[in-house]
Amino acid sequence: MDRLTADRVHHLVPSPDVVRTVSQWFTSRGFEVGDAVGISFALTGPRSLFDDTFGLSEGAPRPEALGVDALPLEVARHIREITFTAPPEFGPTNP
Repeated sequence: MDRLTADRVHHLVPSPDVVRTVSQWFTSRGFEVGDAVGISFALTGPRSLFDDTFGLSEGAPRPEALGVDALPLEVARHIREITFTAPPEFGPTNP
């Protein structure tokens, strides 16, 4: 496994074809897909879409990261992990 460091990240950036393939697959499932930035992009969708796509039990606690085993091989082979951004420590639920 390549170690991700600032001086090596350019070696790990996916090709435009890979970005297009993966983005189109998630879009076809109903996700909103953000622009690729470096080695990542944002996926947005309802919890039920994540549950269905990644084979999660409905209502189960959200894991810190999702594996790619439930994805088709042509998509999964380009993804190491799906992670979630932590909610902010401020706002209506965190005064």
